[in-house]
Amino acid sequence: MTTNKKSLACRVSSETFDAVRALTEGDNPPFESTTEYLQTLIISDLARRKMGNRTLQEELIDLMRTPDMRRLIKEIAKSQ
Repeated sequence: MTTNKKSLACRVSSETFDAVRALTEGDNPPFESTTEYLQTLIISDLARRKMGNRTLQEELIDLMRTPDMRRLIKEIAKSQ
């Protein structure tokens, strides 16, 4: 089987390897494989870097300040 996807690899300590492997084991692991964990880690890091200095909190605050969200927040507050 051929693929156009590239591969990344690195060496880690036994402790790091065991910690990552633990995330893929057990009854309900957060990740199905070390590959899935590493892909998630890489993608989330790249997305965070692409956002620049803006944090998720800043993004949410800006979103909450939009007219539609302010209207929704007021409706929720009134119904309580």
